[in-house]
Amino acid sequence: MTTQRFPLQGEFIELNVLLKLLALAPSGGAAKALIASGEVHVDGAVETRIRRKLRAGNTVRVANEEVLVTMPAGAVAGPSQGGAAKDTKLHSSEPSSPPALGRGPGER
Repeated sequence: MTTQRFPLQGEFIELNVLLKLLALAPSGGAAKALIASGEVHVDGAVETRIRRKLRAGNTVRVANEEVLVTMPAGAVAGPSQGGAAKDTKLHSSEPSSPPALGRGPGER
């Protein structure tokens, strides 16, 4: 069995897109058919959801090919990978005010 790593470029990749990108299926339609036929396994279980979101740590198996979905080199682990979540909200000491009501064109 051949094993390869696929580093994510974002948070996830859809299963059918991964199969097409890695040439495990010759086209998007072939990828959909392959998944629907029950020949694709994700983390050891048959996966029939065409657009299944794959994240770092998932393993995909098709025939004699295995793909380990990984984080890109130099990426920091987020909450789903065991890292601590960051609070990214901006805090303001002043309460927000409603938008100003103005007159529209032609109104007096």
